[in-house]
Amino acid sequence: MRKLIIVAVASVGLMASACTKATQDKASQDTKAAAAKVGDAAKDVAASPEMKSVGSDIKTAAHETANAAKDVAGEARTAGKDIASDVKKDTAEAKAKVQEDAKK
Repeated sequence: MRKLIIVAVASVGLMASACTKATQDKASQDTKAAAAKVGDAAKDVAASPEMKSVGSDIKTAAHETANAAKDVAGEARTAGKDIASDVKKDTAEAKAKVQEDAKK
């Protein structure tokens, strides 16, 4: 739609350059009126319940994503602590075994 508007405005401008002053003024007024209508239509779309619903859906999805990220981070933290605990335990057992073997 944006390309269509650009082409329309460019066409009006091109036609206006080849016309009389009165025709150019009329074309300028028509272009301004069309631009105002497009602006009003864009405002109507932005204020529509459908667009507000889309915005609400995006906000909800972002909130859910943030909560999921927090959950994953918590699980990763717990898993990291478990791994560290296992490594510490395995290291202590290996050290004890080495010391026991050294006594023999």
